[in-house]
Amino acid sequence: MNRLPQRERSGTWLTYSEQKHHVHLSHAYTTLEDTARTNESQ
Repeated sequence: MNRLPQRERSGTWLTYSEQKHHVHLSHAYTTLEDTARTNESQ
């Protein structure tokens, strides 16, 4: 997330906010059955 310019981290349909990042990350960890990391991401 820190690599993205600030203007691309806002919460719009066309950008990738930190909240979206954690939603996608927790879904990936859930799929991999890594509950510890899922909980960290949430």
